Amino acid sequence: METLLTLIVCISLTAQSIVSAAGDQAIPKEAYERAGVWVAGNLYIATGQSRSVDAPSKAKGVNAAKRLAEEDCESRILHEFAKRNLNGFDQTIYETEGEISGLECVTSYSDSETGVYFFVGKVVKSQIKARLKFSRDKACRYALERFEKSDYLAVEAIESKFAAHAISDPAIGSLAQASRWHLALQTTTDAATLAQSHSGLGDFYFRRQQYEESLKHFYNLYESSSKPDSVLYERLGDLCELTHRPDNAAQFRALAAKHLSPPVLDYVVDEPFGTFIQKDQRLLTSPGARVITIDGQACFVAVGTADIRNNTDNDIVRRITVARAKAQKEAASFTNPTHIITKSVLTDKTVIIRSTDDAPSTVMSKELHELVIAETQGVLDSMKDIGSWRSADGAMFFFAIGRTIPIHIDAAEGGRNHE
Repeated sequence: METLLTLIVCISLTAQSIVSAAGDQAIPKEAYERAGVWVAGNLYIATGQSRSVDAPSKAKGVNAAKRLAEEDCESRILHEFAKRNLNGFDQTIYETEGEISGLECVTSYSDSETGVYFFVGKVVKSQIKARLKFSRDKACRYALERFEKSDYLAVEAIESKFAAHAISDPAIGSLAQASRWHLALQTTTDAATLAQSHSGLGDFYFRRQQYEESLKHFYNLYESSSKPDSVLYERLGDLCELTHRPDNAAQFRALAAKHLSPPVLDYVVDEPFGTFIQKDQRLLTSPGARVITIDGQACFVAVGTADIRNNTDNDIVRRITVARAKAQKEAASFTNPTHIITKSVLTDKTVIIRSTDDAPSTVMSKELHELVIAETQGVLDSMKDIGSWRSADGAMFFFAIGRTIPIHIDAAEGGRNHE
């Protein structure tokens, strides 16, 4: 009963009575009224706090609350010491860690109304050892905060901190590059630099699904370009649709169809498929399968690829066979998850095909082709070879198959690509 009575008395003490009881003139009065940290000469004083709910177990009661308040007191002292004495201190990107020896408890008390427990402690400067620890999470959050406030120089500075600590972070790299583009727009009049910056920021905001910002930069690129290409028109069409501007989307897509400049070589595709592929140029540079509609007409196109190794007859046979087989696989996978020959088997067969120039290699190529057709026959009966082309660098061969589709079959435009 005596212990309980003492505790109740302690809780009801006022700040003035605590000061009198402590009897330490170096301790400021505020230390007995709120959490904080103060410095008097070589003496560091702090008041830490905790609530009973902060304790890991309510059963631990006052002892747990006191320990947590003491830890908060030490943390405040370490932080203040680092701020005053450590070069490069920046609380936005660093955390403080260290040790304190000889922390003296001046007093401790609790507020009966709020349930907050306070621990007042002091320690001399020589007993404090602190160091800075770079915080990746804090730095990332701060970089994003500064970027959103258009403080692009700060973002670049944070990227340099990552580099100084040999930390690679794609998100920071992306923010820093976007910051450089923004700064370029503010400081340069060079047409090529401005175009690169608008294009880069358009892609940056598109990836972040900030479509209005993306549209703004791509539209600026369009206005400043003397010869907009079909890829830019198509992107503007997509963004207008995503930002609920259907009429503008239709206009830009019509311009895309008229200004096709395929980034490919030896482009030979039968009509009407050539026009359809021009509308959706993703198939020009990436394998996949898509349903494409134009003015009430629709077609289904699938594209496969193969690497170009040389210009021998044997390699021509190999690349056509492999690319056609992959196009058939794309078509079958798009329409129905039919079992298709796996990539590893296809690769093994390809090795056999190009292993020699004699007759058996050609026979093996035909067997592989027939095997793929046999396994996807239900899907591919009506597909036909429609054309081929090479990538702009001449390293990849593209082969396309397709068929027209009656528009009443719900030929909603869409598909998939492996970009």
